[in-house]
Amino acid sequence: MAGLRGLALAAATSGLLCCHAAGAAPAAKYADCDRAAPDAPTLSHKVFPTATFAIVDQTFGSEGDTPLRQKVGRERVRLSDAVELTVVQSGCEDYAVSYEFRLTEPVPAKADQAYWLERAAQLIAQVEPGNRNPVVRLKRLRDALHRRAARSRGRPLAPEQMIEERLDNNELGTGYDLTLKRTRSAAILTVAYWEEL
Repeated sequence: MAGLRGLALAAATSGLLCCHAAGAAPAAKYADCDRAAPDAPTLSHKVFPTATFAIVDQTFGSEGDTPLRQKVGRERVRLSDAVELTVVQSGCEDYAVSYEFRLTEPVPAKADQAYWLERAAQLIAQVEPGNRNPVVRLKRLRDALHRRAARSRGRPLAPEQMIEERLDNNELGTGYDLTLKRTRSAAILTVAYWEEL
């Protein structure tokens, strides 16, 4: 289940669409998902008046040569000159909302896991007043990021390393994943909040 969630999140946050070598691509098949496409944005237009919302198709895996697709909700807004946010709602077995922060701000040369967890908590706090999604409890997520940061001082965060934590101690529950990707012009910090159905 976590593997399918990870594939869906990776495809949703990266904007990945399935590409094939020369020749006709196999027809895509829509995944038999427990959750339908999101019908409303997660961000309040009163708090984020410049936010955009669209339902888009995403490829997140395959059955043999046939790509699996799902409809996801994608929102974009600029939080500051140095921070652009993309929010993606997706889900099949799980429900997930990913917050991808594209940061063009200066970053300390020796930024460790604690730095990135704290920075993620700060950014989630900026989103929190405009959260319209009743499923995603951003204060709980922010508190979990702060607690994990306190335990992660001095630990490096490798490119595309994932930090994953469950927020519940039962078999079905909630949790988050945090990943960092660096490009020449930005650091892309993604916090994905998920809930198992």
